[in-house]
This record gives sequence, C-alpha cells and structure tokens, in this order.
Amino acid sequence: MARYFALALLLGFFTGFSGCGFGTPQPVQGTVLVDGKPLEGIMVGFYSDDKATAQDALWGIGYTDKAGNFQVTETKAALGGKGLPAGRYRVYFRRNVDASGKLMPANLKVEDSPGAKSSIASKYTSVQETPVRETIGTQNTFRFEIPSQ
Repeated sequence: MARYFALALLLGFFTGFSGCGFGTPQPVQGTVLVDGKPLEGIMVGFYSDDKATAQDALWGIGYTDKAGNFQVTETKAALGGKGLPAGRYRVYFRRNVDASGKLMPANLKVEDSPGAKSSIASKYTSVQETPVRETIGTQNTFRFEIPSQ
C-alpha cells in the first residue's frame, strides 16, 4: 500500500512539472507581415480558445524581428516558457508607435500616450475581437498577413 502511495505521489510531482496537466508544450514560431511587409516589434499573442482550458487562461507571446519572424518565448508560468500545448488559440497582434512614429514598449497602452497609435488594424489587437484562430499541434510554424489599418 505504501508503495502505491509513493508511486502516486511521485507521478503527481512529475505531472506538476509538465504544465499542470495541460499537455506537453510545443514550440510555436512563424512570420507576420503587415501590408505584405515584415515589421519589427509586433507582439504576437496566443490565447486559449478551448473551453476546457480557457478558465486557466493558457497564453503565450513572442515578438517579431526585422524579418517579421517570431517565436513564442513567454508563456503562462505553469508552462515554463517552452511553447504552448495542443489546442485552439485566438491570435492577436500589437504594435504601438508614439506621435513621432517611434515604437513604444509593449506594456504601454495607446490611450496612455498622447498622439500614440496602433500600427495594426484595431480588430487584430484585441483578444476578444481578433478574427485569427490557429490550432497548435505538431506542426506549429505560422504565417500571418494582417493590414495596418
């Protein structure tokens, strides 16, 4: 009996380190083009669209480089920043510039900076309104083409 208890305890311990039962995180990367061109500094966010995991708010983000490429490197703490588990996700994009056109830090909101604006059409910047949905599985390299306005 004690052996089974120890085995159950050990199994629970290792399950806790594998994403708290969400599944094995998979690498997620891709390219974003705005009006057909790569644009540096776009935050690409993935937010769980699955009803089973939505209450746990599975999410991940990455940022585009000069070539428009991104890799999800920041995730819900329970996932350890290694990617996202299989499932359906809403994909949203944010890139804000100040009045002079300079890229703003991702944590600053347009409404908090006079003259600032989004470089991306507004319907793509909201988790709730974005029309973009993707499924994370075994092949997770995506190409997104979105408009600036």
